[in-house]
Amino acid sequence: MITQERLKELFDYQDGQLTWKVKKARANKGDIAGCNAEASGIMYRQTKIDGKQYRVHCLVFLLHHGYLPKQVDHIDGIPRVAVKCVDMRRNTDGVGYRDWETILLS
Repeated sequence: MITQERLKELFDYQDGQLTWKVKKARANKGDIAGCNAEASGIMYRQTKIDGKQYRVHCLVFLLHHGYLPKQVDHIDGIPRVAVKCVDMRRNTDGVGYRDWETILLS
């Protein structure tokens, strides 16, 4: 499982975007991490780290809070490609939230 320390090695965060601190096979230092992906008609950003796919909004939550809850919810129910930490919360029961996502895609 990805850790906050690993994210701090790999990414900078500014204005709702994760950018690479290191050069990767398909990304240069400073590039915005990931690509846009659609799930059930909703656009998300996702990126691969150490062979696993993650939704970027979940990584931003981990980067800021130091842990990954089972589910991450967009507070206003509107997922975005750019994700700000203040727009997300831990979803404790899955009831009453319009837009929750599991952390790992696979």
